[in-house]
Amino acid sequence: MQDNPYLAPAAEVSDPITEQRADGTFLGTPQSRPAGAAVAWIGHSWRLFKASPGMWIALTLVLMGGTIALQAIPLIGGLLPGLLYPLLSAGLMFGCRDLERGQALRFHHLFAAFGERLAPLLQFTVLYFVAYSAASAAVFIPLLGWDTYLRILSGDPGNIDLSAFWLAMAVNLVVSIPILCAYWLALPLIALNQASPLSAIRLSLVGCIKNLLPLILMMLLFGLLMIAAVIPLGLGLFVVLPMLFSCMYTSYHGIFYRS
Repeated sequence: MQDNPYLAPAAEVSDPITEQRADGTFLGTPQSRPAGAAVAWIGHSWRLFKASPGMWIALTLVLMGGTIALQAIPLIGGLLPGLLYPLLSAGLMFGCRDLERGQALRFHHLFAAFGERLAPLLQFTVLYFVAYSAASAAVFIPLLGWDTYLRILSGDPGNIDLSAFWLAMAVNLVVSIPILCAYWLALPLIALNQASPLSAIRLSLVGCIKNLLPLILMMLLFGLLMIAAVIPLGLGLFVVLPMLFSCMYTSYHGIFYRS
């Protein structure tokens, strides 16, 4: 026991809310960022791409090829990518973190989520899939009919009313915004910060609400980048798609970390 009350405590005292790491201090709660942060997040995602462009392109090819192969499976082909993409995206969050720390992006990063974080990520994936499927069904079935909806899920929509289809797509996008907000920041929180699925969903929703302006601006800018990427025979997608994955990481890092 120390007699001098003015001496600093001998035991190490840590802040239970924050977490000091090599890539910054995890705050535990989301901070509000200005609209201009969107440009910084996209710029940061470009730097992460430039750190390992060849591997990013290779991983994008695997994802695109895997999606095509899965969709060719009868009946369930339209469902499988939605179940696997959250897990693969979470794996890429590990890759982004390692790039941030000066390490290399590796092929195994794509499957890094199939480790100790698999159980909570699977729980989150099921919650997300059920919520998104229910929202989509509530929109598509009334507008297009049950049979058409099943054909769309199977990957063979056949002859459908295009005007009704695009109306359903637009309504579905609006209805899905809260679900996308719950998804966007939750994946890295579960994978990298060991958050539980429900806690990650809550933090993701709060983080997106606090940062609506920069997140909307970021998505609008990515929409423009997507349009530009398609012009040169679609080759630009091999740059923009990896940047979209890494932008999930950079926006999460900007909202939850103090560098």
